[in-house]
Amino acid sequence: SSSSSSSSIISTLVIMAVSVIGPTFAPLLATMVAFNIRLGLRLLGSESIVPSVCGCMWSTPASYPSLFAVAGPVSNTFFSARVALAAILCFQVTSLSLSSSPFKEKVAGFTGMTWPQMVAGATAYLLFNITLSLALKASWSFDVVIAIIVSRYSCLAATKLSRFIDAFMP
Repeated sequence: SSSSSSSSIISTLVIMAVSVIGPTFAPLLATMVAFNIRLGLRLLGSESIVPSVCGCMWSTPASYPSLFAVAGPVSNTFFSARVALAAILCFQVTSLSLSSSPFKEKVAGFTGMTWPQMVAGATAYLLFNITLSLALKASWSFDVVIAIIVSRYSCLAATKLSRFIDAFMP
């Protein structure tokens, strides 16, 4: 459905904007780490081990313009990319809300929301994506759990690695 592809596009654009405009490159780096792990699992043959989801209701028309999403039915991809992006977004918003960055006040002024409201919104967005993936039978519940775990560890690794990249960013 178009809402599923839109969800991935929104997550990607927000992560890219926060990485480029924000105080750290960690959100985009976490996305790169998570999707490299996903690619590595696919290359190791995870799709042959995990059975296909029966009756997938996930179909995007081939004519649907898409920059970040793949058109067609999505099944058997071993860990949901949509949930991974939403989890990275949620973890990064939560991390930024706990920091003492001057960027934090700029974002709060720009959005007109308090940080607890932004964290609640990011959490609701993550829960929406989990519900969407499970309701449309696009992934197994185990895939969702793996996506959240990989996203969390990708965010932790990106926080450590981004110090080196942030030193060169203006």
